[in-house]
Amino acid sequence: MTRHAIIAGSNKSGTTSLFRYLAAHPGICASKIKEMNFFSGLDDVESCMILDHYQKQIRLEASPDYLRGGKELAEKIKKVLPDARLIFMLREPASRIVSYYSSNKINGFHHNVAKVDFDDYVRAIEGAIGTDFGALRDGVLKNAQIQFHRGCYAKYLEEYLSVFSANQIYIVFFDDLVNDAKEAVMGVAEFLGIDKSFYADYIFSVENKTKQARWPAIQRHIFRLNMALEPVLNSIPTLRVLGRKLVFKNSGAAPRIEISDGSLARLKSLYETKNQDLARLLCSYFPDICLPSWLR
Repeated sequence: MTRHAIIAGSNKSGTTSLFRYLAAHPGICASKIKEMNFFSGLDDVESCMILDHYQKQIRLEASPDYLRGGKELAEKIKKVLPDARLIFMLREPASRIVSYYSSNKINGFHHNVAKVDFDDYVRAIEGAIGTDFGALRDGVLKNAQIQFHRGCYAKYLEEYLSVFSANQIYIVFFDDLVNDAKEAVMGVAEFLGIDKSFYADYIFSVENKTKQARWPAIQRHIFRLNMALEPVLNSIPTLRVLGRKLVFKNSGAAPRIEISDGSLARLKSLYETKNQDLARLLCSYFPDICLPSWLR
């Protein structure tokens, strides 16, 4: 019998890497598009997933924004896929925002955000977090508000745990995926009930890593083309890897973005109580969980 698994979390938290690692497993049939988001607007899961390879054990998709969908979206998933396994990827929220900001600063996908320095972006977060979601229009303040709330994991997870049993939910910390990807992915494989020995000799490359493109303007167009061709590229992984190499040929590592210690400390302080809430929640529902340093 085919079962379903969903990866959620937040952007810049390793969901793309985990999706690629799991999609490579012979027991998993992954969606042709990673971030399908069909539960945000579609009811028929069968119309959105690959319909062949029914002999595979798990049908998988990954949409980070599902985490913020809360109880309403959790109930929708539960109605369509009552036995679904949910994998939530969590990253220390301040470093996640730094990664998001740096990526956008380098590649300019959100021009307004790319124009401000990090100190101003933190001030925008401080000014926006207490504002009602509907009160802000598109712009730096709205972007800052959204990015901040993406790191308030406890309230979203608590709503999922009110709908799904704890044994249907698995937490993966970004720290663990970075420090020991093999062990982290083997843990996920065990949770999904697939053969984890597949990953004994697997090569864990980093996906979606920020790089400085030689021609940023051209890269933005290529990024949009990549999104349009994603179903084809995901079906032919070697073609996807080759395309990425061509895009970043002669490109170096991403330049360092200036992040002041003061602004980073202020950003971390905004998450102190949020992280404490998360630690209590996780320890309550998952007593054997090993928390990363930012939650201890």
